[in-house]
Amino acid sequence: PEAAEVLVRPLTGPFDDLGVNRSTYLLITTRGHQHDQGILGWAALQPAGYVGMIGSRAKRKAVFEALAAEGVAPEALAKVRTPMGLDLGARTPGEIAVSIVSEMIAVRRGRNVEEKRFRQVQVSAAEGGA
Repeated sequence: PEAAEVLVRPLTGPFDDLGVNRSTYLLITTRGHQHDQGILGWAALQPAGYVGMIGSRAKRKAVFEALAAEGVAPEALAKVRTPMGLDLGARTPGEIAVSIVSEMIAVRRGRNVEEKRFRQVQVSAAEGGA
């Protein structure tokens, strides 16, 4: 509701003209893996206040492993919230949206919500973790 601009553009970028800063929240919600890797590789390096990617744990693993192999730093991948949202027991698309927006509000307000988040898969060394 506070968006100054809504952009519709090809998913292949480049996106450097967006002017990302700490007030920017980036959510990656594409239909498949083919665009996620390129977009997340760019988004993880941005100074955004929130970077999240929707998808399964298998999708996360595949994308993170590919990005780590490309040289994306573990610290950049560690800031990505995937799965996105707070664990509210959401089942429907509307409920999932509420859980994601709830997490974004908590981040915006400086709340520590780690224990309320969906449990992230531990990032292995192959994925760029320690």
